[in-house]
Amino acid sequence: MARRFRLLAAAFAVASACAWTVVGAGAGGRDWAASEIRAVTQVGVLGHSAAAFAPSAALTQSALASAIAATDALQHQPAKPAAPLTVLSTLSPNAVVAGPVEVRVDVLGREVDHVDLVLDGETQDTQFEEPFAFALDTGTVADGLHRVSLEVTFGDGGYAVAGWPITVANTTAAPRTRLGPAVKVPVTRSSPPAASPRTAPSPARSLYHASAPSRPVTIEQLDAALVGYLGLGGAAREIRQPLQDAGLQPRGTAGTEAVARLLGLRLNHPSGQDDLELLPSQPASRAEAAWSFAQALHLDQWATDSAQHAVDDFTLPELTSWQRRILVSAVHYVGYPYVWGGTSPTAQTLFGVHSVGGFDCLGLRVARLQADALRRRVAARERAAGPDDVPDERRGPEERTRPGGEAAARRRDVLRRARPHLEAERDRPCGALPRERLVHPVERPGRHAAALRRLVCEELRVGPEAAARGGSDGVEGWIPVRSPGTMG
Repeated sequence: MARRFRLLAAAFAVASACAWTVVGAGAGGRDWAASEIRAVTQVGVLGHSAAAFAPSAALTQSALASAIAATDALQHQPAKPAAPLTVLSTLSPNAVVAGPVEVRVDVLGREVDHVDLVLDGETQDTQFEEPFAFALDTGTVADGLHRVSLEVTFGDGGYAVAGWPITVANTTAAPRTRLGPAVKVPVTRSSPPAASPRTAPSPARSLYHASAPSRPVTIEQLDAALVGYLGLGGAAREIRQPLQDAGLQPRGTAGTEAVARLLGLRLNHPSGQDDLELLPSQPASRAEAAWSFAQALHLDQWATDSAQHAVDDFTLPELTSWQRRILVSAVHYVGYPYVWGGTSPTAQTLFGVHSVGGFDCLGLRVARLQADALRRRVAARERAAGPDDVPDERRGPEERTRPGGEAAARRRDVLRRARPHLEAERDRPCGALPRERLVHPVERPGRHAAALRRLVCEELRVGPEAAARGGSDGVEGWIPVRSPGTMG
């Protein structure tokens, strides 16, 4: 049993919308996307004015196409040409010098690792930190023409050499050159940096094209467009295909919805604002689009690589027929919003907050499991206890006295009499099931619905086959139920 539910939990890691939802911070008011709207309009995405943004309006195809094009222009600006290499020196070409000379050097346009000062082919000094200052003693060399060189090594591995002539006049009366501000000296040769290691090509990014410019864009279309633009369309297919191969019948957008949540492109509104949540098929508001684009603008290569690696590791375990039947329904709701306490894909009001539909983690599991669990449980009990239309008091003694007959009859009676309450009870999550309180269903007819729900929840723990054999309570005919006020 434990192994079965470990496998089921692994599969639900794909199906549970709550597993991949980013909790929204700072959505404290109805202007919940104000900071994101300012961020995107400041860079020309979705317009240029936060004041005229219209956050509640529907996002159109033309607006989405323009926003993705603007995002692409920001993230893929053409490389600026490298600044020309310039070497400056306070010791100018053709200068006349004598004795000690202080030489200051500056290199513009490149990051420098170190500079060597060379006189007539012999290194005189090396400096590793700016400002590059050298003490050149010309008093030790003969008078006459000499050659000074600066050998510059760059941080990226390239180099450059600047060289020029000077005249040394230690013993002559030739006028000395007054050293002043640094001047440009000629670069005689240079070498480009070593080639950087070849990196993997970036994934292909696809721009969005509006086929009907004025038509609203749905939430799932917005997610698919951004996932495709970010080069993760292949990752989305890597998620959807295993679900399809496993017979779980995913919707066409299951992969893009999952990847959008891996990247943090969707916001889970706080529980008090679940009325802001939108279904995948509903038109996306401009506020929702602003949130998504604000996240996309800050994604770097590390973030997209991490999402791709997570998808690469995605596998499904072998599923039993029962697990597959449950998961077909659960996987259908990938992409639906996270709603606190939600158990339905349609409109619901929970804790005073209305929402268009959605699930929380437990609600998604229980809502999909209970229908199948109830069907199997009722069928198993009724097969064991006899036809529905024969009351207990009319059954023969051989039926009531056979092994398990009394217990089976009592359980069958609970299920039969609780059917009117089924619709109200089946979508309520089981939650924790305390076992300390036992109520006999026949003696407490008012507890039929709760007793039925307890039978269903028992099956969720032990599986339909074990439940059909009597469950795990160990007390035949007695049904543990939760105390008033503790129902999940």
